[in-house]
Amino acid sequence: MTIHVREFHVAPRLPGPLDRLLELAKNLWWCWHPEAVDLFQRIDTAAFAAAGSNPVRLLGDVDPRRLEQLATDASFRAHLDRVLDAFDRDLRRVSWFEKGYPEFRGRRVAYFSAEFGIHECLPLYSGGLGVLAGDLLKSASDLGVPVVGVGIAYRFGYFQQQIDHDGWQAELYPENDFSRMPLELARGGDGRPLVIAVAMGARTVRAQVWKVQVGRVPLFLLDTNLPDAPEQDRRISARLYDSDKRVRLEQEILLGIGGVHALHGLGLDIDAYHMNEGHTTFLTLEQAARVMEREQLSFEDARHLVAAANTFTTHTPVPAGHDAYDPEWIRDHFAPYAQRLRIPLDQLVALGQREPGKPGELFNMTVLGLRMARHKNGVSKLHGEVTRDMWKDLWPMLQVDELPITHVTNGVHSQSWLSAEMRRLFDRYFEPDWLAHAGLAATWEKVREIPDAELWRSRCRLRQRLVNEVRSRLLRQAQRGVVSPAQLRRAERALDPEVLTIGFCRRFATYKRSTLLFRDLERLKRICRHSERPIQFVFAGKSHPQDEPGKKCIREIVRASWGDELMGRVVFVENYDIGLARILVQGVDVWLNNPRRPYEASGTSGMKSVLNGGLHMSILDGWWCEGWRGDNGWAIGNGHDSADPDMQDQLDALSAYDLLEHEVAAAFYERDKEGIPTEWCRMMKASIGGMARQFSSDRMLEEYASRFYAPALRVHDELGGANRGRMRALSDWWKMVNQSWERVRIADVRVTADGPLALGERLPVAIALDPGPIDPAHLVVEVVHGPLDGDGRIRDAAVATTSHSGQQEGLEHYTATVPCSRSGKQGLAVRVRPGRAGSDWIFDQTLVRWG
Repeated sequence: MTIHVREFHVAPRLPGPLDRLLELAKNLWWCWHPEAVDLFQRIDTAAFAAAGSNPVRLLGDVDPRRLEQLATDASFRAHLDRVLDAFDRDLRRVSWFEKGYPEFRGRRVAYFSAEFGIHECLPLYSGGLGVLAGDLLKSASDLGVPVVGVGIAYRFGYFQQQIDHDGWQAELYPENDFSRMPLELARGGDGRPLVIAVAMGARTVRAQVWKVQVGRVPLFLLDTNLPDAPEQDRRISARLYDSDKRVRLEQEILLGIGGVHALHGLGLDIDAYHMNEGHTTFLTLEQAARVMEREQLSFEDARHLVAAANTFTTHTPVPAGHDAYDPEWIRDHFAPYAQRLRIPLDQLVALGQREPGKPGELFNMTVLGLRMARHKNGVSKLHGEVTRDMWKDLWPMLQVDELPITHVTNGVHSQSWLSAEMRRLFDRYFEPDWLAHAGLAATWEKVREIPDAELWRSRCRLRQRLVNEVRSRLLRQAQRGVVSPAQLRRAERALDPEVLTIGFCRRFATYKRSTLLFRDLERLKRICRHSERPIQFVFAGKSHPQDEPGKKCIREIVRASWGDELMGRVVFVENYDIGLARILVQGVDVWLNNPRRPYEASGTSGMKSVLNGGLHMSILDGWWCEGWRGDNGWAIGNGHDSADPDMQDQLDALSAYDLLEHEVAAAFYERDKEGIPTEWCRMMKASIGGMARQFSSDRMLEEYASRFYAPALRVHDELGGANRGRMRALSDWWKMVNQSWERVRIADVRVTADGPLALGERLPVAIALDPGPIDPAHLVVEVVHGPLDGDGRIRDAAVATTSHSGQQEGLEHYTATVPCSRSGKQGLAVRVRPGRAGSDWIFDQTLVRWG
């Protein structure tokens, strides 16, 4: 029998004096302002915890009599007034972006990401990528960068993790109840909830749009779980990173193309786009189609124009981590878009292929992003190098170091990850209103003025809080499973608040080598049970449901932690999320990271520990290549990689054991007569003072804004509106250059050298060029030079510019001098490339002719 159910909604009822509590609860600004968090906890501490620290759910669950009581409580109302005053001031103040870029008032940048990790009460994330996106939105609010977020509202989100009696990870998928979370349906111009339609081949998928307010920044989330939608469509927004690749493809169509539909349906004009990883890059096709329709442009013209407004960030140094699809699937889904773009379907497919037309060549989302964005970056200096090497075949005529892929090193949102304990300490010794100047390096240098004793006491209190929380969680784990009474009692006493505590908490992918320290189990036991310098370890993290090797790593650690000699000294805490991460990064003494280099694109968890006085111990990979100075933490290994992975694992494990036994433990346990580890405190100060600013999301977003967003917004002004004719003229020129490029020829290169050159001399070079029909003023002739490797290739290349010296017999002549600044075997090569004033927005840098 079918029962017809009528839907209705019940909202919390607040007494008049508390009527703005719900407004505050629905703006996630509260989650990075401790006094606001304290306000909600004050309503009912136990109920707030039971609600998963979700204030919207709290206000719906709490006894109305409690709210009536608080409405007459002068102390609570004064607390509320203080928070609301800070809230209003923060959202209305003149921001960093408004001061620095007043010409962009009213402009917007759309930031697309498959996941956003803002707070544990909104579980729409799986790990570092989402948390990074959440931190960027918070910094955008603080700095006033006009960002609009776009993502997906997952009905079940990412899974919750339980460890069973065998140590195996089990996955649970509780349903998200959006009606009791800090989000609400977005409405179109007609005042009704917005529903968009997205073509997916022969069928059309509808999605509603939710809005989450993150301080000043709106985040819009697409949701296909409509009551009358077929199950096939509802599944698209059901689970983050669905294991079915066809569903993953449709999720990415929904996010990219549906996201642009949603922004236009909401009446939001977007002037620049930032794509966070390859999941988002289909947005470029919808972008191009809309520009073509609005400006009556060809696809090639529109392609260049939209790319000039795009930023693409990749986080993945592992080839298998880049989403790629059977080109037939793309053809099935994208025939309507090829028609809108007025190009053959094969041309659309070729945009995402490394080698278009090659049999079996997949459609790669990262390739699409690289081809459709002028600004492209990795997320650390090393990752920028790795990314250029991974994708160098897309620019075969350029030196690897010259590829148009740069880096912006990731950062973390200081206010979100800084403990209340450390914040109070900094309040006492930093300048007044220091948080408003947390983006200045000088602010953090004040940490050196904090007395060692006070810094150490704060660290000890954070470690004690960590131990208390871990014991509580382990006890719940033990009570749920089948364990002996003895094991239950030992769970209650797990960890020691006086012992050096090391955290390893992250996604359990095999390249992160979570079991590296377990290679020599006997040595690990000796380290943990040392009579004078013991060490204890906290592990946490999830493995993807389809990653069997990752799950085996978790089981190995869990089973080892149950053994008599490691129990209480090694623990695994289940269901790692933002809430648990906050406790761990604030409480551990050392944050451990030992990936197989160079597969950690950046990593950010260690940056969060730094803010709280935790020291970092890591392979020289990701951000640690830039952060390590020798006095602020420890480097595992020497930064070199062995061709034999097992040998590298053995070497890195030995290095880690030696560091733990002879340097880390020694610095922690060596105390002065007052019981203070002075060397440890010196390292903490060097770590905080030297890295808190460098690895903040404020610094990261300032880089994105100045290096990428501002140029993208300027392109809109320079080539849009009344200047559209200039764009068309430049585009026509570019077409002519492409058609004529085969006729460009370096006719002669002469190098004048009589025998070996002395260091400091300059080598003259003369070049003759046939420019074909291209104006020589629109060509750039360069000499690339540098040391030669064993294969005769130039490495560490430098570029010498040339001077035009005249015309003779139909050839253009140029001269240059190459400095002899290094001894040994050197080489040079001559090249020519297009270059015309104002043409730098044309992103295609594949036209290069070498002599």
